[in-house]
Order: sequence, then structure tokens, then C-alpha cells
Amino acid sequence: MINNFYLFYCNGTERSQNNPGWSVYVKKGNNPNDLLTNKPYEVLRSEKSLAAPDVAFYNNFYYLLAKKLNKTNDKWGTTVFQSDEVDKAYPRVTNNPILSQNNACASQYVSDGNLYVIYSLSES
Repeated sequence: MINNFYLFYCNGTERSQNNPGWSVYVKKGNNPNDLLTNKPYEVLRSEKSLAAPDVAFYNNFYYLLAKKLNKTNDKWGTTVFQSDEVDKAYPRVTNNPILSQNNACASQYVSDGNLYVIYSLSES
């Protein structure tokens, strides 16, 4: 069995004059120390602000949840992306966002064959 370590993170330049947008990057390593020095590569690009990517493996697919800022109402939501491989491109799935109106900050985990999503509920 091959064991790798992955670090996913967001970086953005929405106020930039050249190529504004946000990306999700991943670093891959054979051990946690490799994540300090290995170069990142992009697996997702968006024109909207992204934050806090979260990845889980379920039913032979990798699901990436990312928080997205809706600039028209200044509220966060959560959008789902799916990939066949953990460190390759993550296209957006249909029926998104799964959370909106500041119901965001979702995390996911798999237990006993079920995918669970935990998130923050906005009272506003």
C-alpha cells in the first residue's frame, strides 16, 4: 500500500489587475516533512473567493468541499467538486452550492461506509 501525505490550501488574487481569481493547491509528500519543501500544484481555479478546502474519499471518488464567497450578498456558502484522483483536477458537481447564506465551513468524513458533512449554521 502506498501512503502519501497531502496538504490542500487556497490562495487568491481577486484584487489583482492581472489574472484575478482563487485557486486550490495541493502539495504531496512521502512524509509530513516533504510538505514543507515540495512544490504545490493547482487542482481548482475559481473567479470567486475560496477558503478552507476539505477532501474525503467516498464511493471511489474524491470530494473537495470549498467555501465560496457570494459577493452579491457578502455571504459564504459551500460548493462541492469531484475527482477520480486525489491530486488531479476537481470539476464542480451539479446542484451547487450545497450550503449558502453563511451556512458554511463544512468538513466531511467517512465512517462505516457513510459520508458525513458537518458545518456551521448561521443564525442570521
